[in-house]
Amino acid sequence: MAGVVHAASTIEARPIPDWSGIDPLSAAARWAPNAPLLMLHSGRLSPARSRWSILASPERFLRIDAPGAGGDDPNPSAILDRLDRAIEATSLRGGAASDAAGMAGLPFVGGWIGSLGYELGRAIEPAASLGRDARLRPDGTTWPLVELAWCGAALVHDATDGSWRAVGRPESLARLLASTEQLAPATHGGQPVRTDGWRLDRLESIVDDAGFRAMVARTVELIRAGDIFQANVARFLHGTLEGRVRAFGLEALRGASPWYGGLLELPGDRTIVSLSPELFLEGDLPGGEVLTRPVKGTRPASDDAAVLMASEKDAAELTMIVDLMRNDLGRVCRTGTIAVVEPRHVESHPTVHHGVAGVRGVLRAGTTLGQLVAATFPPGSITGAPKIRAMQVIEALEPTPRGPYCGALGFVSDHGRFAFNVSIRTLTVAPRGASKAVTYAVGCGIVADSDPEAERQESEDKAVVARRLVGWRSA
Repeated sequence: MAGVVHAASTIEARPIPDWSGIDPLSAAARWAPNAPLLMLHSGRLSPARSRWSILASPERFLRIDAPGAGGDDPNPSAILDRLDRAIEATSLRGGAASDAAGMAGLPFVGGWIGSLGYELGRAIEPAASLGRDARLRPDGTTWPLVELAWCGAALVHDATDGSWRAVGRPESLARLLASTEQLAPATHGGQPVRTDGWRLDRLESIVDDAGFRAMVARTVELIRAGDIFQANVARFLHGTLEGRVRAFGLEALRGASPWYGGLLELPGDRTIVSLSPELFLEGDLPGGEVLTRPVKGTRPASDDAAVLMASEKDAAELTMIVDLMRNDLGRVCRTGTIAVVEPRHVESHPTVHHGVAGVRGVLRAGTTLGQLVAATFPPGSITGAPKIRAMQVIEALEPTPRGPYCGALGFVSDHGRFAFNVSIRTLTVAPRGASKAVTYAVGCGIVADSDPEAERQESEDKAVVARRLVGWRSA
């Protein structure tokens, strides 16, 4: 475990021209099997949205458990203070990072990579909880509220030109480069890429179709009674995985080509694989801009995207969440800086179309990541409006805690840059006997005119990207 890293530390950045022929998933497939992999992946190039991939190995972890699960302080401010202290202890803001040659424009120069669990939101706002968070997830695991790894160095891929750079503290960088010599392309003597050697037996819903329609109908009743305006309710699918977990995760990323994807190999033989199309927060600390891009409205990719754009119901869903996110950002942004910078439009992904909008603000001077998280988490698009009451409804209706699902996965770099997805389309893998338990969840935004059967079908559309993984991949 590394000791405290002081802000006076320097950063080195080196181009890796020999790697110009290797894509991030191929590099990850060659990662040393005994070295934990933390990967944030832009699966399809969109220069403004999906450009960078980051590969790193952890040097130490910050884990904060729910009260009662690991003895952590239940005080919300204590949880976020621990997060901020960890980030500040490795911060390079104010000199070293910006002076490194070859580092201009890099999103990550070493720092923290990991996940914020959905239930962190209930720890931040206890009024949002009904006290049922002690329930286990389908994998039998209680996931932490916060699980971040500090990485002193990383390999960064720029999809605009296919280039790679290695960046980080000199000692960390030397260790990383020494451990990744085998990542060179096969034409340079590397090992062949493998994403086989695993089997996912099924993805079976905990709540059957009739049960999910009943959840939707109950949510509509609450909306029509004036209790809430919108809530995002989810159904959970589970299965059993045998074989090579990393290969399974990389194949999932390859098939989904997510804009905001990730694969995190965590202590306890646990893995998170996020195939998310949605950005939660991106910006610069301590007083830079922050952007959020909520997603609302879904159609299968086989449909005409214009049908989604013309839907009044889906437009209303997104309008409510845009207003909610404007309000949340207003708690930590400078007055007058919040604006809708991207009006509602449709973005298309391999299996679905989504309605999206963008909201930007400028953080007040001195704002920390913990303060930003306290103001905005969990994301509005996967809770509802008003947020606290929607979270209560979600807890009452859903059969299990969400864990990493509908939380946020991403990074905060030691030079102040940060980006986190909304962890939808996210698989978790945890030990279960000789095999692994896989959990995947799909949610739907419910409003007054939602039809239970239509929402059930939408949940199936969102599950396609994961169901395609069911079956054998021979060794």
